[in-house]
Parts: sequence; structure tokens; C-alpha cells
Amino acid sequence: MVTSANAELVRLCYELTSCYSISGLPQQVPLGLALSPGCYPQGPAFASSCLSHIVESTARSEADLLVEAFGFAVMGRNIDLITKTIEASEGTEAELSSLFPLHLAISYLDGARTCCDVLLTLLENAEILHRRPVEAYINDLGHTVLDGLMIAILRSHTQCLPGVVDDSWKNEKHFTGYELDVCGRWDADSDCIRTLLAQGSSTIPFGWKHKFCHTSVQAICHSIRVLYCPTWSPDINSPSGLFLKYCSACGAKLQLRPLHTLVLTAYHLGRYGTEEEDLFGVIACLLCLIANGAKTDITADVSVAALLDQDFTDMCDHTALTPAELALHITPMIGSEWTDAAMTGWNLLCQILQSDFGNANHADFTDDSDMDVDVDEWPEDDMDCCDIENHFYVF
Repeated sequence: MVTSANAELVRLCYELTSCYSISGLPQQVPLGLALSPGCYPQGPAFASSCLSHIVESTARSEADLLVEAFGFAVMGRNIDLITKTIEASEGTEAELSSLFPLHLAISYLDGARTCCDVLLTLLENAEILHRRPVEAYINDLGHTVLDGLMIAILRSHTQCLPGVVDDSWKNEKHFTGYELDVCGRWDADSDCIRTLLAQGSSTIPFGWKHKFCHTSVQAICHSIRVLYCPTWSPDINSPSGLFLKYCSACGAKLQLRPLHTLVLTAYHLGRYGTEEEDLFGVIACLLCLIANGAKTDITADVSVAALLDQDFTDMCDHTALTPAELALHITPMIGSEWTDAAMTGWNLLCQILQSDFGNANHADFTDDSDMDVDVDEWPEDDMDCCDIENHFYVF
């Protein structure tokens, strides 16, 4: 029986069921309801079926139900319902932050419809979702929000499997959010996806994918700007959680910085991307990152052999490299499968990383005092620096 205390939660969830379809979540998303985002009403029969799941869920705590409803709203890119669920959670024990909302939103980034609006909504309510600002930008896997954006690029525009970016995902067959194309070519309600699932397949055919295009580039660059606009946001140069390796000889942790991770993302786009890939999108992302404070001269301990899955030695082969130096070390290993367009884009990427442009930007775009903000406390809202109503800019 649904008690009066649960009535509002059921109403919110019922509202969700009028907009989305049932189709099973990726295993990495910790939601109890077997729901996934869609875009079109499914009729009374569907709503009744979903409501029965929700009523059964009320046997658990109201907090659990709120968390599920919130995750459902984020995955569905439904901004109104995200806001309503956040408001309903105030004063309750619901731990909305347990879903790592920014990472979840990035996994379901929709450049064709909502772009960065979901991230904006979450950041406007960040003090409710997280006790400390820094906790919003890194998840339980050690992945930063920038890592999530790099994953979104590789998921939608290459044939890379999850194990390429994280060794702990070696057995995973697809990334979270695989059923949604960043460019809007398909989502969970598309006929092609329904047919694919009906055939027992959960892998997007490579032939459906296309190069890292302007729609994806806009969504990624807008997201970078929105995420690092607040003065309380962490240092954009914080260590990455992708392509993490350990030295087989000394055990040293080989952790990249954001621009190193971008270089590796470019490499995999060139090698495992589509025939029309020219790396224009990665170059746009590089300029966007630099404009928002990413440093081109910062070094990281790198083993190129480990990163490219080459033969390991019993001796330490890692060394401190800048992003430009990493790119130069990789260049001789680029194979004949690369197209001329991709090779041209790679060479341009290397030139930008080596130029003084990347090192002279911080005085123009970043105030060093911002990096001293106490990330243990929430300051006054400063999201006004982002134009919420008209956010169509690149940097």
C-alpha cells in the first residue's frame, strides 16, 4: 500500500513513466527500477505497468525511491523532473550524490537536444547534491568529469571497448549510455535500437557511427565551460583516472593529466575511428581546455609501451613527459590505417601543444587566486558567469 508519506514520490515517478520506456539499464548504473531514458509517451498501459513497479518499490525507504527517480530523470534528460526530484529530496535522507550525478549526466549527454543544460541544472543545485564541491567532480572509479567527456567521445565515434580506457573494464562489452548517440542519431526509443535489442545484441554496429562532428564538439566544449565556470570548481589540471597504469618493475602509479588523456583520446580516434575522422573535434576540445586553464607544460609519468599495450620489460621505462612530448613519442607508432585527414589533424594537434599559445593563456582566462578556493565549503552561487538561456558558445 502506498502511504500518504509516499504519495508525492509516487506522483513524481508516475510523471516519469509518462515520458520514458522500460528497457533495462547498463549494469554500471546503480538504479533499482528497470527503466531507461526514452523520448516519447508510451500510453496508459505502459504507465500502469511502470506504476506497479514503483508501488512495489515503496516497500523500501522513501529515500531509495527518490534516488531512483532522480537517476531516472537525469538519464532521461528531463530538466523539470530533475528539479522537482531535487526539491522533493530536501530534508530527507536521500543520497542523490551516490549516483554521481555529473558523471551520470555526461554518460547520457545529448548534444542534439539538451546539450549542457542538464549539467547546468545539476551545478545550480550542487550544494544539495554534494557535501563538498570536489566530490561532485570525481566518482568512485577515480574518473573525473573530464574523463567522462573523453569516454563519451570514444563511445560515440570509435569502436573502442571500455577496457581500452580502464583496465577494470576489460570484461565490459559496452560503455554506460551506449544506447544514446551524443549527436542524436539514435536513443533508447529509436526503432533501430529496439530492433537491435530484440535480436539479442547490445553492441552498436560500427557502421552506425561517424566522425567526431560539430554537434558532439559543441556539446563537449559547452560542458567543459559549464563545469569549470564556477570559482569553486576543482583545478582543471587534476589527475585523470583514465589510461591508468602501474610500472611492472617499481610499482609506480602512472597517472595522466587532462591534456595527456586528450592526446590518447585523439590517438584512439585516429586508429579506431571512422574513415572520415579528421581530428577536428579533438583540436576544438584542446583549444577549449586551454582556454579554460588546462596547462600544456605540465608533466606526468608515462610509459608509452604500457599505454599502447606493447611488450612490457622488467625495467622501468616510464619518464616525465608533457602532452606534446607524449604525442611526439606516439607519432612514430602510428600505422598505415590512419587516413591522410587524420594524420593532418594529428600533426596540427602536436603543433598546438608545442606552441607558446598553450602556455600564455592562463593570465587571460584564469585567475590563479581561483585555485585557492576552499573546496570544503560552498560559496555563494556564481553560476551567473554561464549564460543559461543562450549558451551557444565554444569556449
